[in-house]
Amino acid sequence: MRATTSRCRLYHTGAIAEQVLLGLGDAVGEVRMAPKASAREDEEADADAAATTTVYVRGVADRFTLSVDASGELLHRRGARTEVSAAPLRETLAAGVLALAGWSPDEPLYDPMCGAGTFPIEAALRAQGRAPGLARAFAFERWPLFAAHPELARAILDEARARPPSPVAAPIAGSDRDARLVESARRNAARAGVDAGITFACADLAVVRAPAPTGLVVANPPYGRRLSDPRRIDRAYRDLGRALRARFPGWRAAVLAPARLPSDALGLPVTARFPLVNGGLRVVLVVCPLA
Repeated sequence: MRATTSRCRLYHTGAIAEQVLLGLGDAVGEVRMAPKASAREDEEADADAAATTTVYVRGVADRFTLSVDASGELLHRRGARTEVSAAPLRETLAAGVLALAGWSPDEPLYDPMCGAGTFPIEAALRAQGRAPGLARAFAFERWPLFAAHPELARAILDEARARPPSPVAAPIAGSDRDARLVESARRNAARAGVDAGITFACADLAVVRAPAPTGLVVANPPYGRRLSDPRRIDRAYRDLGRALRARFPGWRAAVLAPARLPSDALGLPVTARFPLVNGGLRVVLVVCPLA
């Protein structure tokens, strides 16, 4: 049981959790309070919590929502990306960025700041039609209704695993100037089973070449704690816009940036802006043509 409140007249989370716990106990039998965890511990979802069914009570402006954790370990963890960079991008956010940018598997994709390879790996998973999270377990698998039909569960998993991957129709590539990150990206892609569909290289953005006349270049450049001086951020994004236009003429760009960054920070015409959150930081996805 975990309880949180914001702008609520009922603010004692311990008392709220206790009352909900008593009601659940009357309905389903023995229940217990989860140990109090810090925000970081809650985010990491330790092994003990993953072995139980956790109920969340969230109150915002006197409206309370009860939810049951069906995932266990955080949902964005697909199970293959075990090596990460200093500021890893969540796999689910990367998949969402590709969708918001309008990318489809028949369009070439390039990430010139690929880090541990999250964008190219998510693109290759989608291009090959692979089921995300197939290598991990979920909390709902321990629920009585699920456990009562193990043959159905096995059939669904077997079908997903047996499905042959679709051929990658367009180039998917990533590069980074840090050779160690490029090697991590290759290993992550191999664990995800998509290494054959991605080309990785150790290269600086200033020297990379577009693998096709048109496509989508996607980037998650440093910001926030990684680049805290606002003046440095402004210069970095202006330089990034120039480099993208020079190296990927005729392409489209999808760039994650701090939410406060002006629309013209990249020096490129903006066709779409999407507010998002990355690691607790408010960011914006900016989509621009590179004519």
